[in-house]
Amino acid sequence: MVILSSAQGYKVPEIARMYYLSEKYVRALIHRFNAEGVRSLNPRFNGPKIRGGGSRTFSEEEKAQIVELSLLRPKDLGYPFSRWSLDKLRLAILDRKIVDSISIEALRKILHSHNITIQRTRTWKESSDPNFKEKKERVRELVTNHAHHPEQGVVIALDEFGPLALRPELGANWAEMKKPDRVPATYSRGKGGQHLLAALDLTHDKLYGWTIPQKRWWRILAFLKYLKHKHPDTKLHVILDNHSTHKKEGVKTWAKGNDVELAYTPTNASWLNPIECHFVPIKELVLRNVYYQDKKEQTRAIRRYIFWRNGHKNDPRLRAMEKRNKVG
Repeated sequence: MVILSSAQGYKVPEIARMYYLSEKYVRALIHRFNAEGVRSLNPRFNGPKIRGGGSRTFSEEEKAQIVELSLLRPKDLGYPFSRWSLDKLRLAILDRKIVDSISIEALRKILHSHNITIQRTRTWKESSDPNFKEKKERVRELVTNHAHHPEQGVVIALDEFGPLALRPELGANWAEMKKPDRVPATYSRGKGGQHLLAALDLTHDKLYGWTIPQKRWWRILAFLKYLKHKHPDTKLHVILDNHSTHKKEGVKTWAKGNDVELAYTPTNASWLNPIECHFVPIKELVLRNVYYQDKKEQTRAIRRYIFWRNGHKNDPRLRAMEKRNKVG
C-alpha cells in the first residue's frame, strides 16, 4: 500500500499519516523497492532488513502533554467537532508536534494508563431553592434516623412515576444467539396513559403503589389517607417533591390535623427522595421488552412486581440493585 500510494503521487508525510507509520519507515520501504524491485515485497525477501517492529517509547513529558490535550474540548482549540476520537486526537497531537509519530494503539494505551476512557455524558441540576439547605438537612435526617428511632414515627417517601404509555417497549433478555424476542413496531394509538403513585415505607421497608389516570391533588390526599390508615396511632413523616398537587391547601390542612409531616424536597432536587431508586427496576423489569394491550394488564404487572419485591426485600441482590440506582 505504501508503494502504490507513492506511485500515485502521494508525498512521504501524506503516506505516513495515511497508514500510521513514521516518515523514516516509509522512506526506507520506498528506497528498498527502488533498489530491489517487486521481489522486495516478498515476505521471504533476503535483502536488507528494515526495522519496523518494536513499540515507540515516549517520555513522561510527552505523555503528560498527550493526556492534557485529550482532556481539552476540541472546539476550544478551533477544531470543528465536539469530542475527540482516537484518530482525531492523534492528528491533533501530530499537528501540534507533541511527538513526530504515534499509532492509535499506542495512544489508547497511554490514555488507559492514566485512567482516561470514553465516558457517557451525565446531567446535573442546581437547585435555586432559597431554603435548600434546611430542606435537604430535614430530608437527610428523616432518611438516616428512620431505622434508629422508630418511636419518632413512620417515614414514607412518596412520588409519581410516569406517564406510563401503552406502546411496545424495547428491552433486553436472555435468548438464543441472533434470535431475540420481538415486539411490534406498530401499535394502536389513542389508548392513553397512566401514572404510578408510589410510596416507600422506609421504617418497615415496604413498597406501595396505585395507578392513577391523571395527577390530581385529591388522589394524593386519598393515598395519604390510605397510608395513615395503615398507621393510625403513629406520626407519619412523608417525603415528597414540590409538585402543585402535593402543596394544595386541602392536602396541607388534612396533614396538620392528622399528625402527618410533609417534608418537601428542595426545588430541582427530587434525587433526595429515596423512592426514586425504585422506579428504575420497575421500568427495566416490568415495562421494558413488553407490549401491554390495556391499562388493566399494565396495572396487574406492576402490582405483581410490588408484591414480589415486598416478599423479597431481604434478598441481598435486590438490595444491591436498589442501592445501585440510588442517587440521593
